[in-house]
Amino acid sequence: MVMTAENNIGAQIGDEVEIELENMNFMTAMLIAYGFPLVALILGIMGGYYGLLAAGFNSDTAQTLGAVSGLLALAVSYIVIKLKDKSIRNMKKLKPIIVGIKGKDNI
Repeated sequence: MVMTAENNIGAQIGDEVEIELENMNFMTAMLIAYGFPLVALILGIMGGYYGLLAAGFNSDTAQTLGAVSGLLALAVSYIVIKLKDKSIRNMKKLKPIIVGIKGKDNI
């Protein structure tokens, strides 16, 4: 796996290292990556479907366009994540930290 981690112990390129990421911080990262798009998809489908029914469309058309609006909301959520990617990556609490180097700290 390749990832960027906080290097406070002087690890060099090519070193095998042990990293640490708090479980809660890992869950926050997973929520951003998977939860936000899932919620956007569900809200897009439901909002599109019920909104179109309220606007007078028949059920079949509302279902089809509701699915399309859900996919559009999903795409927008990924665009938002991509636009916020740099600020998310810079959040200290979401960064893994190198806590040991194999051979030096007897990992």
